[in-house]
Amino acid sequence: LRTRLKREESPELSTVKAKMLQDSRLWARRPLTAVLVRYALHGVMDLLDLRLDLLREARNMDASYRGRRSNAPGGRASAVKDMVIASERSVQYCHLNSDFPSP
Repeated sequence: LRTRLKREESPELSTVKAKMLQDSRLWARRPLTAVLVRYALHGVMDLLDLRLDLLREARNMDASYRGRRSNAPGGRASAVKDMVIASERSVQYCHLNSDFPSP
């Protein structure tokens, strides 16, 4: 994420990552420390920019999709449609596996 958006990672984040490796219950303790809250916020604050970047890239790819057929509704191929379908399938897959513990 940071590489794609050309963002620097703060040293504070590296510290939290190290603590996460040492303590598997770090996120289970309440209240969360200020450092953990900042880490969580830092993890999501770039998601909108990432979405916009991916959509921009997909729109640029649409030119190469011309003439292809798609399984998407309407049958017209589109990189954006294919990206949305793949994302929806990934979310469905995550829900299928929600009963299994994550590492």
